[in-house]
Amino acid sequence: MISVFSHGKTSIQNNPAWKFAYIGGTAGERNPDTISTLREMRVGDRVRVEGYDDRDLQKSGLSVGAEIRVLSRTPSGSVMVQLGERQIGIGAGIIDRIFVKPL
Repeated sequence: MISVFSHGKTSIQNNPAWKFAYIGGTAGERNPDTISTLREMRVGDRVRVEGYDDRDLQKSGLSVGAEIRVLSRTPSGSVMVQLGERQIGIGAGIIDRIFVKPL
């Protein structure tokens, strides 16, 4: 989300054209149109895979367009996901390279 705000006149900044760009949202806010990494998803979240940067994932059946549900997380950061009737464990080093969109 990108929003542009006009600050207006203050004692510090008297230029009415002064603007800044705000990129992001508030903590805990989720936009269903936003693509995130799998690391950012919570247990129970259902997501669609939008892309990834790992060749081994395709061998597991995890493909672009697949709908998965996050089943669990380990303290080390690995996740267990459900893909159809299968459960797939994904290591912490890979989940930052899996891009998903909440359903």
